[in-house]
Amino acid sequence: MRNPYENILYLPYPEALAKVWEKHHRMNLVDRAKIFSPFAALRGYETEIANKQFQNLNVRKDVLMEDSRAELDSALAALKEAFEAGEHPLASILYFVQNPNLEKGIGTYQSVEGHITHFDFHQKTLTISDEKISFLAIRKIRI
Repeated sequence: MRNPYENILYLPYPEALAKVWEKHHRMNLVDRAKIFSPFAALRGYETEIANKQFQNLNVRKDVLMEDSRAELDSALAALKEAFEAGEHPLASILYFVQNPNLEKGIGTYQSVEGHITHFDFHQKTLTISDEKISFLAIRKIRI
């Protein structure tokens, strides 16, 4: 197969370029490759994207075993006591969020950390960092 640029492939460089190259020497291949190598414009961006994809992964809501349920109940009781004493305890809560587009019991687990601002034992909800969470959705509490 014939090269379509065969007639100009081995011609000398134009004089205008030769004068430019006298002032500005051609870059060696290693330095030239560095210019085109990828770089991280935003540090930690790839990690955040990977974490976000993992957070948005839909899973089936797991059922708590008796010991986990007892642990959760004691943590809720401790939060209630602290809240009734006028404190706003700092807590970290892992809870289930139902995906409205999927069948019941499939969604994502989300985590929120902050001070408990409202505790309603009758409606079985608590509010932390402007997130109203049902007791039934809570998977784990760290005080």
